[in-house]
Amino acid sequence: MYVKLCPGGVMHEHQDSGKRIHIILKTNPDAVMTIDGVEYRPELGGIYLMDVSLPHSSVNNGTTDRIHLVLL
Repeated sequence: MYVKLCPGGVMHEHQDSGKRIHIILKTNPDAVMTIDGVEYRPELGGIYLMDVSLPHSSVNNGTTDRIHLVLL
């Protein structure tokens, strides 16, 4: 699935099950993910295995969209 977070967008803290692969298609330096209390700024083109069973959230304080391809 594609996950888009528009400028100023917030994905409030929640938990899902298992792990997911995030492929970063579009981002900016002010798009931040927090996983289990630790902040991350995934880089454009990066591929990340994320444990979404931990509490996580996202915020886009930038001026451009943040788009991830998420493989379930």
